[in-house]
Amino acid sequence: MIISGDNLILTDSVGRDLPSYMPNQDCQVISLSGFTVDRLNMFVNDYPQLIESRKVILLHIGTNDVGSKANFNSFMSFKLHKSSKPPSYSYDITTSKFNFMYRELIISIISINSSAHILFSPIIFRPYDYSASRELIMQINREIKLISSKGSRYDYLYTWKSFWDKVDKVPKEKCFLERDQLHLSEEGTQILRDFFCGAISRHTKSVL
Repeated sequence: MIISGDNLILTDSVGRDLPSYMPNQDCQVISLSGFTVDRLNMFVNDYPQLIESRKVILLHIGTNDVGSKANFNSFMSFKLHKSSKPPSYSYDITTSKFNFMYRELIISIISINSSAHILFSPIIFRPYDYSASRELIMQINREIKLISSKGSRYDYLYTWKSFWDKVDKVPKEKCFLERDQLHLSEEGTQILRDFFCGAISRHTKSVL
């Protein structure tokens, strides 16, 4: 795998349309579709060279931990076939399980590169199952924020606020693809790119 840049973004498919390299931030982006926290931990341990020597590592992972193919298929069936039966959702993840897996991921990263500044990006609320997943995502984001408070080189990012309608208090639908209400639209991707670039730029200056 090609390694480029002093800084690294590790993300699930939320960041799939981000450019693979952002020259202004000297930053490589690795988007791993379908990845959970546990799978990302295995990936990090399989490819430690991706972590070594990075100055800033931005993590955006957890979308697939809060959800399942069954949940998404239920939504898509309802949306496409206009079924009178509303979609049903269930979530296997617990906050304690997520906390454990996320901490294991951080341990893996710092065992490879203890000098990196780690930026923690929380899960973004998504329209497709918002009413069902809202409380769980809020709880998990609190866990991510708690973990980020435990290290002097850790910082929590309020990524989700860029995708939040402050008036209606729901996710901004225009930021997501209309067809699935999960993945980011072109506008949403640009917002994410600008937000991540700004965060990396600020923290790169702080570690010089």
